[in-house]
Amino acid sequence: MPRHFKTYCTFIIILIIGFLVLGCRVQNPFYLEERIFDVGGRVVDEEGEGLGNVRIEITDHCAVLTASNGNWEKASLRGMVSFTPVKEGYTFDPVSRETNKERQNMDFIAIRDTYSLSGTVADETGRGIEHIKISFSGGYTSVLTDENGQWEKENLTGEIEVIPGGEGWTFRPTSVYKSGESDTVDFTVTYEVSGVTIRESDGEELPAVTLYILDEDDEEIRPPAFSDDDGEFTIKGLSGVVRIEPKKEDWSFEPGEWEVGLPRDDINFMGIPD
Repeated sequence: MPRHFKTYCTFIIILIIGFLVLGCRVQNPFYLEERIFDVGGRVVDEEGEGLGNVRIEITDHCAVLTASNGNWEKASLRGMVSFTPVKEGYTFDPVSRETNKERQNMDFIAIRDTYSLSGTVADETGRGIEHIKISFSGGYTSVLTDENGQWEKENLTGEIEVIPGGEGWTFRPTSVYKSGESDTVDFTVTYEVSGVTIRESDGEELPAVTLYILDEDDEEIRPPAFSDDDGEFTIKGLSGVVRIEPKKEDWSFEPGEWEVGLPRDDINFMGIPD
């Protein structure tokens, strides 16, 4: 084989190797060198207000937090990068976004997670209590318990204080704080009644009248109460339907008893000397 042919072949081989090693970067018009780029955006709530302290998780890079106005940015990125916002109590639209080039409109809408609460208001006998007002902090409208003592509230967000209320009722617990997850909130209630014992003859107070609290079987369910020097009395901590019967030596009363199951302030008795 002629020497010049060998020399020619060697030159061609060296040229090919050189092209493979260097030519892709220098001469190949289709080669795109990996670019460095910056990305930014904003996170707003459903009213369009910026939301701060949202964590923007970025693939293969450190996360960033949104500023108080909802803005965020990340510099010196390479390749295809995904951005995912995270904040407790929120979901986001879209869930994530990705890009491989500079952009300043990587925006997200934050949607508050909602939950519901429900429960029952009942006395110590298990009787559901109707028309108890259940109030909520945060500007939410109140609800009333139904005929079975049950209530429900939907579309709540954030931390909520649940507060039962009703004149003449005592609640246990007095309020409950809930946040983020649907749950059941029950309350136990007792009620109170009050009134006066007076003399039939002149309408003046009749003190020291014993007031017995009885069940349907005429059994005492708790220690009796007594009218004070002004003839007034209050009986607290009642549950279920009870009867209140007044007694005083050498006196009879009209009416002879009251049957109650709800708060009342007109449990009055008129004393008649025997």
